Amino acid sequence: LFPATHNSMSSAEDEWSFPNHSFNITTQLEDGIRGLNLDTHLWNEEAYLCHSYCDLGNMKLVDGFSQIEEFLTKNPRNVLIITFQSAISAEDTMMAFEESNLGSRLYHHELGTEWPILETLIAQETQVIAFSSNDGGALDGYHEQWVHWIDNPYSAESIEDFSCAIDRGNPETASLFNVNHFITAPLASEENSQLANQYDVLSEHVMRCWTETGRFPNQILVDFYDQGALLELANEINLSE
Repeated sequence: LFPATHNSMSSAEDEWSFPNHSFNITTQLEDGIRGLNLDTHLWNEEAYLCHSYCDLGNMKLVDGFSQIEEFLTKNPRNVLIITFQSAISAEDTMMAFEESNLGSRLYHHELGTEWPILETLIAQETQVIAFSSNDGGALDGYHEQWVHWIDNPYSAESIEDFSCAIDRGNPETASLFNVNHFITAPLASEENSQLANQYDVLSEHVMRCWTETGRFPNQILVDFYDQGALLELANEINLSE
């Protein structure tokens, strides 16, 4: 189970408007986040991390990847999942991977085969598993997200809206399950995340989704991960397994 951040690039630390998190990608990784959800766009004819409106916050994609590469160089015994909501091509994304030297760490998985254990990925120095909602599968190491993943609805406006229904992905091929657990009303807020991420609320939702779908949750995606019990719950479930 990977503790993960929704719109990971959007942080107050990097002075984004209407941020999803207090802290930036580097701090997230240092704190124990192991799943990153990134939005990519072409802006000023370059590949950027931004969320719909790049004027409200942006970072060159290669710079974001460089932060991840720096973390893994210092902390090689870690495996990361990156999911992209991408508005750019696989080729533009891979160019940034290669320019940042992060591309050499991409793991390529064949659909229908067994996933390797973490120790194997670490030993092979292929500690990054990447998936994209657009153009995924076009290149090795850049997987098509919705053949490998299923998830629940992502449009909750209150904790009462948290659902475990399968929303996206192909249940016939998917072996991974993401639990969306964030409130958008209409934007992310620290106050709503304090409520959503408290242990009892987070645990109830994750365990209910595990029970209702019969699928182990491989990722929990939240806003303002520093509020509440995301890391505590993920560690607790992983130790119990």
